[in-house]
Amino acid sequence: PPEIARRQSQVIAEILAGGETVRRDVKVPFPGGERWLETRLVPMTDERGSVHNVMGVSRDITERKRAEQQLADALDFNQRILAASPLGILAFNAAGECIFANQAVAVMVGATVTAILGLDIHQIQSWRESGLLPLAEATLTHGETQQMETYLATSYGKQIWVHVHMARFTRSGEAHLLCMVNDISARKH
Repeated sequence: PPEIARRQSQVIAEILAGGETVRRDVKVPFPGGERWLETRLVPMTDERGSVHNVMGVSRDITERKRAEQQLADALDFNQRILAASPLGILAFNAAGECIFANQAVAVMVGATVTAILGLDIHQIQSWRESGLLPLAEATLTHGETQQMETYLATSYGKQIWVHVHMARFTRSGEAHLLCMVNDISARKH
């Protein structure tokens, strides 16, 4: 199509003028439907180093692009579920650093998600005082799902009763801790 021909001619002219390799992914219309092509355009030089031709290699990456879109859609779906959950959800790496917190847990403890991210469970006073720290360490060490009800006086001025469910999961070959927190203050009062 004329639009694609103009775009390709422009890119080739830039390579002939500047001598830089170009790699790009482009959606291209074909008679059987649109396809994604990964194209590499490489300047070809003569013995004096002047660019005189451009070599192009394209390959069909349509299936990879579909898989990437499906993965992005699944990730977006999961993030929306976690964000909308009334259950507080936290994830910590093996060192104890918070790598995920949803809005529900932030509201429960009187903080922001940003304030929670990066916290270390070993440094959270309410975790030490309430018994959550030993429970977290046991869960990470032994891999057994644990749960408990406890009272928390958070660092952010909230006093709440919570039911906490902890489980170990593996990500990139490393153990992580998942904490699901339910505010049970109304029931306890």
